[in-house]
Amino acid sequence: MWKRRVVLYVSGENEVVQTFSENRIDFTIQSYLGWSADECKIDIYNLSPATVTELYLLDNKQFQLQVGYEDEALETIMSGRIVNVWGRKLLPNHITTMWCVPNSAVQNNNKLGTKNYTNKSIKEIIEDVTLRNNYLKGSTRYVGFDTNDERLNHKLRNYDTTGTMIEELDRLCSMINARFNCADTYVKITSNVVNNTTVELMEKGGVAIHKINVYEIKGTPEISVASTDITINLSAHVQAGDVLDYTELGDSPLSMQSIFGVSGSGDVLYRDPNVYNYVLYNKYQILTVTHTGSNFAPVWETRINGT
Repeated sequence: MWKRRVVLYVSGENEVVQTFSENRIDFTIQSYLGWSADECKIDIYNLSPATVTELYLLDNKQFQLQVGYEDEALETIMSGRIVNVWGRKLLPNHITTMWCVPNSAVQNNNKLGTKNYTNKSIKEIIEDVTLRNNYLKGSTRYVGFDTNDERLNHKLRNYDTTGTMIEELDRLCSMINARFNCADTYVKITSNVVNNTTVELMEKGGVAIHKINVYEIKGTPEISVASTDITINLSAHVQAGDVLDYTELGDSPLSMQSIFGVSGSGDVLYRDPNVYNYVLYNKYQILTVTHTGSNFAPVWETRINGT
């Protein structure tokens, strides 16, 4: 693991792919559980005037951003559509900024049209809503729910869709204490964490589990009652909705106290040390992820917030 690499591929409708890797490239990717789409901001330094003009004129701009190291295969950290390009001078540099989203973000904000559902379960309505938005049958995933979860099987006497798929999923998920993620090929419905059993169900449901070891931690991770905040070396495969696993950092609350900072002065944690055994956990659901990196600047990290 040496010599960080960032490679950006840009193409347009009926246009050849352009590859950028030698210029300085800075990026920030934000992923939220329950938000309609991931967001990516890319800054490329000192492109030629001709290249900048080509980027402005491209139709249906597409991108793929890959990151990694010189001695390893690169990973695609995000791909999709470039929604805006803007250039500016910040002497002595010229910076071209791209704002990007997944391809699904565009279609997911189209109006579905009006449809009435009578005596249909919430699960049936969710799956029909995604089908109407051109997702394939069976592409809706449920995470953190039991097999016969009564929340999903609850029937609504009357329900009308009037907005976009994003708006309807937001309404439906609020009824079942859940959040959603939309990727290009699937929609993931994730139960909000209410106890340890929820996280265990997530693991059984095939959610990616990210085991953290002490060598990849940057700074002091924070932990408080039912939440955590940690920064690690850039890890492209960490996504919102996954499970964060601290078991390799210690098998008891006492050993975890030696690694984590505990936030919340005046909290019950400070009044009774035994409370650690009940409120500090070794597994958390990931709520937000921020990937920040550069092939020239020092920053190269993934910040994770979980509950």
